[in-house]
Amino acid sequence: MTKNQKLWTKEEDLFLKEQYGRMTLQKIGECLNRSKESVNKRVSRLQLRNKQNGIRKKWTPDQDTFLKVNINRMNNREIGKHLGKSPSSVANRIRLLKLVRNTSLRRWTKKEDEYLLKWYGVKSLDQISRRLQRSIQALESRLYRLGIRGVRAHLGNVTVYELAECLQVDVHTIYNWIQKKELPYNILRANTRTFFRN
Repeated sequence: MTKNQKLWTKEEDLFLKEQYGRMTLQKIGECLNRSKESVNKRVSRLQLRNKQNGIRKKWTPDQDTFLKVNINRMNNREIGKHLGKSPSSVANRIRLLKLVRNTSLRRWTKKEDEYLLKWYGVKSLDQISRRLQRSIQALESRLYRLGIRGVRAHLGNVTVYELAECLQVDVHTIYNWIQKKELPYNILRANTRTFFRN
């Protein structure tokens, strides 16, 4: 070990053991402020891999069922996001189970992109999903690829900050309108964050 290498702490090892198989090595590295290579070496040193699938966290029967049901409707990244697995883990599982996609995944057309961008934030994702015959995960993935991010994907409405940006006013002006009951709103709590929406 060189002088500049940082020793692994017990807390880091515990985090790695708990998250290995759930998060990618890259993501674990970002959480611990370490490189992917450093995390990979630590995984080897702690002998977290097993011979069958290379990860400590085994696939459950429910996860295998979800994979089989959605293999022709979702790509590996979308399946992985739903199951808490990396795309490469999903690809390995597909090979291990000898699954084959019956049809190639539909490519997004220009017309679909236009419809999605036109109605995103106006209609709910559920409505858009039914209209385009695509899963909500596929819509979220496409929105991300098109550079659209934010809670509107889940709400169908805008946040206080988004509204302030659209109206080109200070966010406190929007909050004042809400306090004076001049602007209707709803409150949504997402994990540890609170969103005001109208």
